[in-house]
Amino acid sequence: MKKSIKSIIFVLCLIVLFFALDSTKKSSAAEAISEGTYKISSAIDEDYVLDITGASTDDCANLEIWSRNLKDNQSFKIKSVGNGYYTISVVNSGKYLDVDNAGKSNGTNVLQFRYNGNDNQKWLIKSAGNGYYYIVSKCSGLYLDIEGGIIDKGTNI
Repeated sequence: MKKSIKSIIFVLCLIVLFFALDSTKKSSAAEAISEGTYKISSAIDEDYVLDITGASTDDCANLEIWSRNLKDNQSFKIKSVGNGYYTISVVNSGKYLDVDNAGKSNGTNVLQFRYNGNDNQKWLIKSAGNGYYYIVSKCSGLYLDIEGGIIDKGTNI
């Protein structure tokens, strides 16, 4: 039996990354979205999605944009951890999206890393209106962003 995978679409608007949710599942008033497994794709070009480089299962493997291939390194489990925050884990590796070294400056890299429960692995997912959402790091308050606003295979997040 195939798993139901919802699609999330994100947009680069100035320097802010948002994403839109395509789901029929209702979330509670305290949640921005429902827990589940998602593909997160660019609204600039829906054929490009968040991807872990080379389908790696290693700690510190990079988060990037890549053309949609329907592999598990492009599928993400979003789970509420309370107070409006979520963890985002990679289906392929079971590792979590992680702000590298809990960096607090623009351009800090995002990668996958084993779960540690720290704020650099927690994300605020808040509505930007019109079905779009911001993904914001709890540790820094910075928004996920596509490096240079360039949609191409391997562009860094």
